[in-house]
Formats: sequence, C-alpha cells, structure tokens
Amino acid sequence: MQVWKEYYNDIIINKKGYKFNSVVNEDNIIFSTINILNNCPYKVNTPSLNFILENDDKFNFLTDKALLNPFEEAKTFTPSELNKYKSIISKIQLENNILQIADLYKNLDKIYFPVRIDQRI
Repeated sequence: MQVWKEYYNDIIINKKGYKFNSVVNEDNIIFSTINILNNCPYKVNTPSLNFILENDDKFNFLTDKALLNPFEEAKTFTPSELNKYKSIISKIQLENNILQIADLYKNLDKIYFPVRIDQRI
C-alpha cells in the first residue's frame, strides 16, 4: 500500500530579506526550469543499492570503519588528529544517512523532490 503526501507551497519564497522580481512571468525560463524539475520523478536504483550493500567487503565502496581504530584509545587529540577523526566520522554518518534514505524509499515507484527558488537582495 502506497501512502501519498501532498505538498503545496509557493514556488517563489517571499519574505523579509528577499526581493520579488515583478518582471517574472510564466514565460520566464526560471519558471520553466522549476516546473521541469518538479515534474521529474526519481527512483532508487535497488539493484545498485543491493550490490553496494552485499559487496562492500569485496570492493570497499563505503568508508572503512577500521580507520577509527587508532582514535579509540586516545584520551586527547591534537588539532590535526581531531580534524581527521571528525572527517572520518562525517563520511561514515553521511554514507549511513544516504543508505538509510535509499532503503526507506527503495520500494516506491516514484519520488518527487519539491524545488523552490528565492531572489535574495
């Protein structure tokens, strides 16, 4: 069973600090681009996702968590060690987030990402 969530919002954000260009009209290339992007459905490539998850140990697609081993017993870090540690953690978290999102949406036929614009001063 598919659950659909309808999302409605203005294409152009109009709030303090943003300037609405009054010469914008429906023939403008920006509106055409936004409409094309909003009409583009996406889908998770499930075979690729499964291949990555099943063959990571063979091809090392994902960041190796063993890179964290030297940091596990350290009580203090030098600034460069701390930056390296944060970088590794950040990569691992990003990969995990991407894989969790892909896993969540892998059974859907279509996914739409709303696109909006603003005109900042």
